[in-house]
Amino acid sequence: MEDDLHFDASGQPEKKYHGSTFTEAGIDVSQVSLAGGKLHIKGQRMGLTFENLAPKRVKLSAKKYNGEISIEIQSPVDGDFDKALTEIFAPDLTSLVPAMPFYWQYYARNHLLASKGQTKPSPETTEAAKPTAPSASGNAILSHGGGIKHPTVTHLEEPQFSDAARLLKYSGIVEVYLWVLPDGTPSQLSIVKPAGLGLDEQALYAVSKYRFKPATKDGKSVTTDLYVDVNFQLPD
Repeated sequence: MEDDLHFDASGQPEKKYHGSTFTEAGIDVSQVSLAGGKLHIKGQRMGLTFENLAPKRVKLSAKKYNGEISIEIQSPVDGDFDKALTEIFAPDLTSLVPAMPFYWQYYARNHLLASKGQTKPSPETTEAAKPTAPSASGNAILSHGGGIKHPTVTHLEEPQFSDAARLLKYSGIVEVYLWVLPDGTPSQLSIVKPAGLGLDEQALYAVSKYRFKPATKDGKSVTTDLYVDVNFQLPD
């Protein structure tokens, strides 16, 4: 996690920083000052965990890491920092939803948007938010049943803890939805039940490395969907 960040007058980073997911990239601002033609912002790095699908802000600090963030923004010609601030910060999670990666959309549309007072999607709308584009093989996506022989795992990849989760000694379970293609590879992964603190992306990476004996119907390999739980547990 990088905690000394520098942006130009338009809100673009002045160098390439290591990317962080939004569950590791929050801030509680404690100090704002203008000096040397630059806006200086200091605060506490915050993360997100999830309890019963609801996000919960947590302080990212521990004995060997205090989580202090320093942000420096170059002054625009007209002295108005609004554009840069809008580019760098989001006021809430709802405003982040349109820019979230594909794999977060299923969860975000059905929980983050609903939590802000929007009408909770119907079961039909919730189902429609799952990936539905044609698969690479051109086969229809089949759910289990109807003479389909389930896929079986032939290779598992051990998930790795994120830095933030390891820092807070945080454990959790991530539920992932995916397609298993006729060649036994996973596709169209998305997060159904997140854990937060970067574990969700770590779960997706691990599942992307899984390999399967594909589902079959009438003796032919077919594309089917599947739910997988990825369990993160730190040793005692």
